[in-house]
Order: sequence, then C-alpha cells, then structure tokens
Amino acid sequence: MSSEGPVFKSKECIDEISKIISRGALRRIGKPRFDVCRTPKCQTLKVKHNFSCVLRRNLPCDSKIGNLFTWRFTRPNFTSEITQGLILNGEGRGAHHGKFTLVGLDGLIATGLLGGVTNAGTHQVPPSDCESCRVTGHMEGRLTGKIRKGSLNWGRIFASYLIQFEPSTEFDTTPTKGRVEGIIVRDCV
Repeated sequence: MSSEGPVFKSKECIDEISKIISRGALRRIGKPRFDVCRTPKCQTLKVKHNFSCVLRRNLPCDSKIGNLFTWRFTRPNFTSEITQGLILNGEGRGAHHGKFTLVGLDGLIATGLLGGVTNAGTHQVPPSDCESCRVTGHMEGRLTGKIRKGSLNWGRIFASYLIQFEPSTEFDTTPTKGRVEGIIVRDCV
C-alpha cells in the first residue's frame, strides 16, 4: 500500500470525494514571529493556526463511499510562513503545512499531512483568467492521509483543497470557506 497515491501494479478501488467547507474558522495560536536574516537578506512572518470546520457533501461529485465522510476537521494545526520584501505582514506570499485528523460516520478516522501555498492564485491565463497571480486570503494545497479506523480501515485519501479567509496583516483569527476535492483509494482483491 502506497502513501503516495494509486499504484499501477496494485489492484485498487478509487472513489470520488467532494466536500464544501462550512462553519470554518482559522484561529491564530499565540503571537506571530518575525524572522529577519542578514545572509541571505530576507524577512519572514511565521504564525501558528488551528483550523476547524464542518465539511458538507457536494452532491454532484461525492460518491457513496465519499459520503461516509461527513467530515469535520478536528485537529488541523498548521504553521504559515509568509515571506515579504519591504512590508512584513500576513498578506504576502507564503506556505503552510501541518497535520490533520478527519472524522466520519461509523467511527471513521483519517490522519495525515496537508500543505500548500498561501496568497497565490493558480487559475490564470493560460488556461483560465479567474485569478491574478496574487490573491490574498487564499490557501491552496494538497492533503494526503490514511484511514486509521472504521469500515474503510487502511484506505488512503488524496485531495486538493482551497481555503478562503479574510486577509489581515498579522494573520488574525477569521472565518473561512472553501472546497475539498479528491479520491479515496482502497486495495481490493
């Protein structure tokens, strides 16, 4: 069983999972930290957050197996690192990473890692003109995890996510909304 995604040599089932983030909140933990370096010359803002939300089913794309995860994020703590040139604040481009726990029906629990880029738009010309290259209040990334308990025990989850939040100079606590789109991979015989 791979933690990197579907494996060509393995016999596997793949099911869609599609969720809408609702009642979400990005909560800052403690005070931001400002790193100033001489060599190489740079400034970085670092902030710890806790993210919690309820994930509702997105009916057009959520499968029967995906529906077992009427998820809520229970422990996604992550660190955001924002690099800014002259003005050091939470509205510059950066990265975020952390661990998550997802809870579903019938005792399903999945744990894993998430990470991505903060305050950057990826849907631009080409192929689309929906966003500029700089979009504040925007976290986009990938989560990968394993199902640890429940009827899908030892299945794997791979998904892309988008979290939108109210931007602030010090990455304050804010409500969120967004999407999770991905797959559940299970070995089969």
